[in-house]
Amino acid sequence: MIKFFWCTYFVLFIPLLLKSQLVSWPLTTNGNPTNVSPNVSAGIFKNGTGLNTLSFGTSGASCSGWTTNQTVDSADYFQITIAPLTGYKLTVQTLAFSERRSSTGIRTYEVRASKTPTFATYTTLANVSVPDNDLVRDGTITGLNLIVLSGETLYIRWYGYQAESSAGTWRIQANTLSVSGTATPMNTNDNDSYASSPTQQIPSDTISSTLNNF
Repeated sequence: MIKFFWCTYFVLFIPLLLKSQLVSWPLTTNGNPTNVSPNVSAGIFKNGTGLNTLSFGTSGASCSGWTTNQTVDSADYFQITIAPLTGYKLTVQTLAFSERRSSTGIRTYEVRASKTPTFATYTTLANVSVPDNDLVRDGTITGLNLIVLSGETLYIRWYGYQAESSAGTWRIQANTLSVSGTATPMNTNDNDSYASSPTQQIPSDTISSTLNNF
């Protein structure tokens, strides 16, 4: 009976204990990652070529130049990257962040993930209609289950569009951006690579999640 109890404990609860923050980006002075977990590498927070200069400050990282079109502009985005070190794999479960638009900033954003830097194929994690105000909103996405194998890199982008003016700004709030999950030794027979639809995201106005080939 005792043996059965401990086996059940390890199966059900140890994976939960291992789930933790893998990396964060303060975004107060630059785009460098901090608190990077062992066996994880992470890239800088940067903007796409369609945007104006990326600014950092006590409120976070922001840009102007967002498209006023009704659809995504492939050059208008924020981006981060995360990858396991050799011999390990990542299971990304939560993408935490808060965002804020200026009074003439974006009205919609889409979060995408890809394993190719060109985003030729990608998974849409969330599509969010932003209220017409300049309040801070929590956009945290949970239940992702994104698997990143040794030798792969996960690219995550926030595409903002439908700006009321190209002079309007959009930012990711300081000290809110992080990725959580697990980094575990990779079994040589473990060659699966998939993504599941997120189970929860704190809503803004309306949110839809669409899963594409990943």
